[in-house]
Amino acid sequence: MPFSSLSQPNGGHAGITLDLTEQAEIYEAMLAVLNGEEWVAGVVSRGYFPPVALGDTSMSVYGKPAEDVIADFGSRAGDKENKPLTLILNFQW
Repeated sequence: MPFSSLSQPNGGHAGITLDLTEQAEIYEAMLAVLNGEEWVAGVVSRGYFPPVALGDTSMSVYGKPAEDVIADFGSRAGDKENKPLTLILNFQW
């Protein structure tokens, strides 16, 4: 399956299991690691689809636990332990 196929909202991709916890944990780990790197100024979350359902197997974080991870990280961006890290949600319609 081409990577680009996960960029579109879809009710089901053959062979892809929806694991919302794993998606959230990946974002949490990625943001924690990248936040400490001087060479990283920001992160783009590709494929943010507001109209998709929670059960959508695309990479969109909309309405999924990973969206809460991103929002929480963004709210802590000014803390002493967190350098400002730009988070961009790439909307696609």
